Amino acid sequence: MEKNRASTQQDLQRETCSTYGLAEVEPEEMVAIAFETLGKYPLHGERVVLGKGEKISWYFYCGGSAEQSRQFKPVHVAHLADVLPEVVRFLRMPPGSGFMIDSAGHEEIWVERDGGIEVMKIERE
Repeated sequence: MEKNRASTQQDLQRETCSTYGLAEVEPEEMVAIAFETLGKYPLHGERVVLGKGEKISWYFYCGGSAEQSRQFKPVHVAHLADVLPEVVRFLRMPPGSGFMIDSAGHEEIWVERDGGIEVMKIERE
């Protein structure tokens, strides 16, 4: 059953990248979550470019602006669907990208390109 779940998650991740015209990049084994923010909206995910010796590129938090201090804790990607199922489909987006989902289901994807940021929106029902 775990194998089928992983296969379905990968299909969703590939579909998300295809929808937005993004290259697929395999996620690392660990992500970071600001647990104290869970349950709030909007939900944010940012994938940073890894520096030397870094092992986590995805950071997830909920609520207000990114300037607020957050305590990120590492989580194995295998447990992400249990903690934040809404974010699993974004995991193959490339470093330098991110997303925001509001409480009504609207989402924005952004990606760094050519020295700027390109924002793409999709209305989901």
